Amino acid sequence: MSQTPQDLLQQLRIERSDRDLPAPRRRWPWLVAALVVLAALVAGALVWRATRAPLVQVATVQAPASAAGSGSVLQATGYVTARRAATVSAQITGRLTEVHVEEGEHVQAGQLLARLDDSQAKAQLALARANEAAARATLGQYQANATLARITLRRERTLVERGLAPEQTLDQAQASAASAAAALASARDQIAVAVAQRQAAQVNYDYTFVRAPFAGVITDKAAQVGEIVSPLSAGGSFTRTGVATIVDMNSLEVDVDVNE
Repeated sequence: MSQTPQDLLQQLRIERSDRDLPAPRRRWPWLVAALVVLAALVAGALVWRATRAPLVQVATVQAPASAAGSGSVLQATGYVTARRAATVSAQITGRLTEVHVEEGEHVQAGQLLARLDDSQAKAQLALARANEAAARATLGQYQANATLARITLRRERTLVERGLAPEQTLDQAQASAASAAAALASARDQIAVAVAQRQAAQVNYDYTFVRAPFAGVITDKAAQVGEIVSPLSAGGSFTRTGVATIVDMNSLEVDVDVNE
């Protein structure tokens, strides 16, 4: 029996209700396999970490250098001292009119540190110089008198020897010469005294200058302009006994106490 084209189309037609739906895949075998693989990987990682040597962070420490053969370190305490130090004071009592140094300043030996009021010392020096000048002038006069007395004595001796003058004139000439010689000697002694007085006045005047006894550094300035300084302690008064303290930095040494 022959089929028409419509019959053929009808046979080829697929009903929606009869269309084959894809069969559900069985996924659990794959899931089990994945879990097995994952477990194997985890176990392998744990075994690898257990058998692997642990990593240790190493720090490099540099030991301090020590002397060869030294088995211990000696620790001691001490202090630095100066074998040459001085508190400089004026050699006479007086009022400070000048102070030329400050703490920390370097000074040289003989350098001027301070000055005292020199009005009285200067007046005494001027008087001593005047007395010395007067004594020297008097000496000149006595020298002239002594020279004249010697000349007179020689002349009178000649006249007496020739019989031209009495012995009495010779005695007078001898007495006058002796007196002139004594006066001259006294004048010379007066000059020596005047020179000594002038030198003492000069020293007293020089004492108004306070100078550094040696080179060093000023570590303490103990007095100010207008204060009274004295080489002797004045008890509870405001008199200073020192102007400044000098330390010779070339004489420093370390004094250390070490337990035996």
